[in-house]
Amino acid sequence: MTNPFTAQVAAGAATGIAEATDGTGHLLLLLAAGLDEPDVEPVGAATVDGVLINYPGTLPAGRPDLPVVHLDDPAAGGHQVSLDVAVGARELARHLADLGHRHVVHLDSNRPWSTFAERRAAFADEFARLVPGAVVTDDRCDIDLAAARDHAAQRAEGWRRSGATAVVAATDVQALGVLAGLHGAGVAVPGQLSVAGFDDIPFAEVSAPPLTTVALPARELGHRGAVLLAQVIEDPAAPPGPVVLPAHLVVRGSTGPATDLIR
Repeated sequence: MTNPFTAQVAAGAATGIAEATDGTGHLLLLLAAGLDEPDVEPVGAATVDGVLINYPGTLPAGRPDLPVVHLDDPAAGGHQVSLDVAVGARELARHLADLGHRHVVHLDSNRPWSTFAERRAAFADEFARLVPGAVVTDDRCDIDLAAARDHAAQRAEGWRRSGATAVVAATDVQALGVLAGLHGAGVAVPGQLSVAGFDDIPFAEVSAPPLTTVALPARELGHRGAVLLAQVIEDPAAPPGPVVLPAHLVVRGSTGPATDLIR
C-alpha cells in the first residue's frame, strides 16, 4: 500500500465495490501483502462472496467455485481486468527512437510477473524494429525508491561507459529512484541519460525533471475490477471475457535527444 500505484488501485476498488453492491450489505476486506506473496488461504476458507486479486500468480485454494477477478495479470486467464501495456511500451520505444537513442537500459522488476514481461518484450521488439543495431540491456532491482536510487548510483558509470543513453524502468517508483541516484552520481538528466517509466503516479509530474512515463489508469483498474467481480458474484456462470484498459505515453522533461557525451 506504500506504492502510489497500488494505493490508487485499492481506492478505485473501494469505490467500485461501494457502487456495485449499494444497499446489499457487502463489506470490503483489504489484505495488504507488501513485497511478500499474500497468504490467501484464509480468504478461500472464509465466508467471502468473491476475491479481487492485485498480486499476479495468486489464487485462493480450497474453493474452486469462489468468484475471482485478477488485475493486471495477463497470464491469469479467467475473469480479469488488464492494462494495454504493450501499446504504451511501443509508444515509448518510438519516442526514444525518434530522439536518436540506440542503446537503452531496461530496468525491470525482480518480480517474475507477466505484466512486466509484456512491457519488456513489447518495448524491445518495437525498439529493435525501429532502430538498426538497437541494443536493450537488461537490468533488475526491487520496486522500491531507495533500492532503485542505490542501484542507479552504483550502475550509472557502467551504463554510460557501455554506450547507453536512456534508462527505461518497469515502474515509476523505480524511475524516480533512478532520477535520485543519477543526480547523486552527478549524471545530468536528460543531458547525459534520459529516464522513463511506467504508471504515471502523481509524483511523476512533479519530479525533477518531470518524468516521461506510460500512463496506466490505476484507479479505473481497481474500479472496473470491483464492478466485474460484483457481476461474477451475481452470475458465476458468466463466461470470462477480459477487460483491457488503454495506456498512453506522457512525454515530459526526463527524456531528450541522445547525447554524444557517452564517455
